[in-house]
Amino acid sequence: MSCCGKKRKQIRRNLISVTTSVENHESSGPEVLLRYTGSTSLLVRGHRSGQTYFFSASQPEQAVQKRDVDILRRTGLFVNE
Repeated sequence: MSCCGKKRKQIRRNLISVTTSVENHESSGPEVLLRYTGSTSLLVRGHRSGQTYFFSASQPEQAVQKRDVDILRRTGLFVNE
């Protein structure tokens, strides 16, 4: 297999891993609705919960575990709804 084929295979594996993580999300505490104010897509992992969140301009709102809210808001990219 060529070099490029290996890279594509690894990217596919990583994407499947992230997708599975998002799909298997089970809330483990109170959640807060956050709105992303950026204009590009963003995949971010909660510092305290380890939960992966996906935001985009077309889907800017998402329920975020309360323990991750403060650190995400400090970025200046999120506001509480």
